[in-house]
Amino acid sequence: MTAPPLPRTPSQRPHSPPNILPDLVDLEETPQVAPIALLQAALQVTAAVLDAYGPSVANALEAVTYEPRCSAVLLARLAAERCRELDDLLACYRTALNAPDPDDLDGPIF
Repeated sequence: MTAPPLPRTPSQRPHSPPNILPDLVDLEETPQVAPIALLQAALQVTAAVLDAYGPSVANALEAVTYEPRCSAVLLARLAAERCRELDDLLACYRTALNAPDPDDLDGPIF
């Protein structure tokens, strides 16, 4: 007969990295990462599709000069950039959730 598992504390197991979907333990400890992870996945797909299927332009002058639908092209570029920025922000938030609680640390951090 085996002994029952010891109670797990948050500091014993690192959370999933902020660029992958959380597992059940992550969701138990920090349930707010579930919708954040879904939003991150949607942002990544949106940025990739805008990059892949939108006409590529180097800058605004090129778009205005050579692209008849320049407003759509520029808006697609801006939207893709904002998707990446928001994804980065959410990854930072998820990383901050994984930071150890200062009260749990035995000694000075530095």
